[in-house]
Amino acid sequence: MRVVLLNGPPRSGKDTIGEMLYCDLPSAGLFKFSQPIIDYMRDVHGIDMRTVEKDEPHDALCGRTPREVAIAYSERMCKPLFGEAYFGDLLAREVESQAAQNDGLVAIVTDSGFRVEAQALARKVGPQNVLLVRVSRHGTDFAGDSRSYWPRVRGMREVKFANDGGDLGDLHLKVRRELLPLVATAARRRR
Repeated sequence: MRVVLLNGPPRSGKDTIGEMLYCDLPSAGLFKFSQPIIDYMRDVHGIDMRTVEKDEPHDALCGRTPREVAIAYSERMCKPLFGEAYFGDLLAREVESQAAQNDGLVAIVTDSGFRVEAQALARKVGPQNVLLVRVSRHGTDFAGDSRSYWPRVRGMREVKFANDGGDLGDLHLKVRRELLPLVATAARRRR
């Protein structure tokens, strides 16, 4: 099994890049550390985080933004109650379960923002099986977000990827040219 962690600011293109890798890699799966938060927002507040404007106040949230509420749920409720590695431990179990059904799984995690979560996942799969992709895009930063670029875990490979403009076709070509060979080669080596 191989894990790809996409780490970058909001709106840097992590989900889009993850989808592109997913479409080009056989045996790939898309994952999010934040899936329990996404489920909470849907189940409790009726908000689909994929379609809502995350930084705009929302009526269902008493004028708060979905991002504010999601961060509060994560940082003020879940992590204090269950530990800083809570979302990493949950995802590690999910990836392990999927890998049991798919021997050549390439787990693409599109929202890595905390080292402690990445460490929890790396403990399960081995840091040598994790590729950390640092995504950057002009005009994006971590302002107003609880995530950040984090120091890589020892033993992980790290690459920088600039989402530097153009249309989706240009981005997909760049993903295929710069990222796909790194992920596909590592995945073949592990089989």
